[in-house]
Amino acid sequence: MRQGRNGGWIKGCTASLFTVCMGKENLCLRSGTAGTGKGMVITVKELDFNAEDLILHKVLWLIRIGDYKKLDAYIQHNQTSCFWHSVAVAYYSVRMARFLHLKCNYECLAVGALLHDYVFYDWHEKDKSHRFHGLRHPKTAWHNALKIKNLDKLEDDIIRKHMFPLTPYPPVYKESIIVCLVDKACSLYEITNRNAYQGLTRKYAAYLMIA
Repeated sequence: MRQGRNGGWIKGCTASLFTVCMGKENLCLRSGTAGTGKGMVITVKELDFNAEDLILHKVLWLIRIGDYKKLDAYIQHNQTSCFWHSVAVAYYSVRMARFLHLKCNYECLAVGALLHDYVFYDWHEKDKSHRFHGLRHPKTAWHNALKIKNLDKLEDDIIRKHMFPLTPYPPVYKESIIVCLVDKACSLYEITNRNAYQGLTRKYAAYLMIA
């Protein structure tokens, strides 16, 4: 297991920080109905949060309900950990959707993107269980995500189909198409940059208390 450049990890998020962030989140968004995809669909003009806030709220929530912080122990590409890769994909997916003025479920977009690589192993290590990682990890991430929440159909599609066209089934929603594209752009950026996402990590460091 290799430690990512952005690792070190979260030493602790205080209860008050969770309370403030989750309270603020509830003012901004209404949760969708699990399994229906009928969450709060909002236009760009109606958004009263920014991309940084939305992703931070969801990261803190995932840390609270699951093992999300453990993703920082595994390398995704180059020196970027799986945690920061997932955060970056979520952040830039939301930014892209807003830039294009898309009417979509931003909450599902953020959560699905954060969970798209929710797997707990270093795929670079030689191990039979890691063979064909590109083909198999979407299903593994999907199973792991189901252990911590009931997936909305949009989140389901995002996680299971983000590796298209390597996997045969294409994404069918705007949200899943965005993540599929952004994931590839982020992966290419990470492969060609040893110090990826310095600005993004600085944005969140104070909140996540990363050493």
